[in-house]
Amino acid sequence: GFYLHGSVGSGKSMLMDFFLEHLRVAKKRRFHFHEFMAMVHRRVHNLKQEQLLTLGRSFSIDVSLRNNPIRNVAIQLARETSVLCLDEFQVTDVADAMILKQLFSTLWAMGTVVVTTSNRLPSELYEEGLNRSYFLPFIEQLENHCIVHTMNSDVDYRVVLATEDSTVDRFFFNQSDSMQERKFRDIVEQLRNGRVESPVTVEIGFN
Repeated sequence: GFYLHGSVGSGKSMLMDFFLEHLRVAKKRRFHFHEFMAMVHRRVHNLKQEQLLTLGRSFSIDVSLRNNPIRNVAIQLARETSVLCLDEFQVTDVADAMILKQLFSTLWAMGTVVVTTSNRLPSELYEEGLNRSYFLPFIEQLENHCIVHTMNSDVDYRVVLATEDSTVDRFFFNQSDSMQERKFRDIVEQLRNGRVESPVTVEIGFN
């Protein structure tokens, strides 16, 4: 996998989206990290409800892997997804922190490739969080399974043209019309600064 770390506006999400767009893999998915974890919790809840209806209420602790809802949800996700892209990896919720190791260990064991962006280094995830000692094995696991790359840039490219001598007065376009298309092209021309565009092929290792 790949863990892309850097300051806000350094281009992490853009690079991940370029990678995903040109990736020649059918089973690829992209989520915002918190959106992904909300989906995981929903699936875990639904699976527990199904088990309750099927097996009935149990008054003993079931530690079998077969009925482990987190592992079973991870298996579902791995069967659906060969490459999983997660934007803005940031752990703030104790409920997320406590299940990440089990969730991702199953994904990795089943061959799912995880590509993620974050404003924090892996070692900084869930800093000062409740029961962080239980979370630390996941950090080690993450560093073992992913190449960690830091974007060495302090430039926020979202506002790079917001200078006193710039003619650019907006950075977000929510409609597609000829005027906004021209405005967007003007921004691109300023960013190019006379450089010639040329296509580049990047080999990423998937067939």
